[in-house]
Amino acid sequence: MIEKIREREKIIYVISLVVLLAFFMQFFDLPNKASLLYVLLLCMVYFILQKKILFGIREFLLLAALSLYIWYSGKRNLNGISIVLLPLFFQITGRYLISAAEDKNARLKRMWMLLGVFVAGYTIHAGLNAKIFFDLRSELWGRHWPDFWTGVYVPATQHSIYFLPVLALVFPAVLYIRNHKGLCVSVLAASAFSLWFSIITQSRIPLLVFALVFAGEIILFFIFNRNNKKGKRVLLLCGVVMLALAAIGSLFVWLNWETVQSSSLYAAFSRDGGILHNVRFQAQRNVLKQLFIYPFGGYQMDLAGLNYAHNVWLDMANAAGIIPFVLLVLYTVLGVYDLLMLLKKDCVCPGIKYVAAGLWASLMLYYLVEPALESTVQYIVPWTFISGLIYEYVKRVQSEVGINEKR
Repeated sequence: MIEKIREREKIIYVISLVVLLAFFMQFFDLPNKASLLYVLLLCMVYFILQKKILFGIREFLLLAALSLYIWYSGKRNLNGISIVLLPLFFQITGRYLISAAEDKNARLKRMWMLLGVFVAGYTIHAGLNAKIFFDLRSELWGRHWPDFWTGVYVPATQHSIYFLPVLALVFPAVLYIRNHKGLCVSVLAASAFSLWFSIITQSRIPLLVFALVFAGEIILFFIFNRNNKKGKRVLLLCGVVMLALAAIGSLFVWLNWETVQSSSLYAAFSRDGGILHNVRFQAQRNVLKQLFIYPFGGYQMDLAGLNYAHNVWLDMANAAGIIPFVLLVLYTVLGVYDLLMLLKKDCVCPGIKYVAAGLWASLMLYYLVEPALESTVQYIVPWTFISGLIYEYVKRVQSEVGINEKR
């Protein structure tokens, strides 16, 4: 009987990988309703197999925040229901898929595969959107071009989210290239293309996210290896290379200042007040000042002339008020805690730590400067899915450590 259940679960798992890949690459504009139906059915199947409901404080906070968001923002329709249930059930789906693993080795393989499916789906979508850009480049005005699947014109900032996952894997790819040459070279090639494409489309977000995540992963490497010579050598080498690149870059800019000013990269970083004095930050400061003036949102806040605050949490405050804003902040804090617990566990594979942390951080950085939730709920789903994977993985590891200690 147990063997039959395991065989059924393996079949469900393989089907899940296919559907998740289709969702993350938005295969043929996979409708939200179809995705929602799938994850609902999947959660029901796993409930029957495991005889337990994976619903805790994290899921409650997410459900409450999104429910209040659609209520106070006036999105009380079928699309609004998808905004609430898609992120919620993708989080639960991630938890179920990890919890169904037979042992720690199977769980590790699943974690790699599920994170990989997300990266592959987004990278494929990015490549298809880039193809459309090159096909229509001579006809485009501004930084908008159509999505490959939907044909809807969206700005470069929305296209750029699909490039972030592969850019978050550059450091792990360099670190493990000897052991996984084909995969790591593919990641590095896709990352190089993503950076180049970001420059020619004047998209600064992928460049900034890459720099910050790469630096963060170097710091993690040093922390994990601070007591051995290899860690110190790698950190020293990275420091020397970064200083050399900075010196060469500064010299180039100084010698070619007029050319730099006319470049697309300079235009990207100087747009809307540049990086440090960007108008988005003024809009975000305005929202914080008006939290208690408009406690129930309603899109009444002064956003410094912008349509959005360009921040998921603050856009929620502008749309629906302070209560869902606080609930979403609490959900995020718990996500940070889960990630830190993953990084803290010595028994967790270092590769999983780099990849999970890089992907989670890249999404967070994007959400800090873009109106992802106001754009489409599909941009939020990867965050909740990865959060579910991390939480359940840590939970299972802690359970195993507790059992071993009792023995």
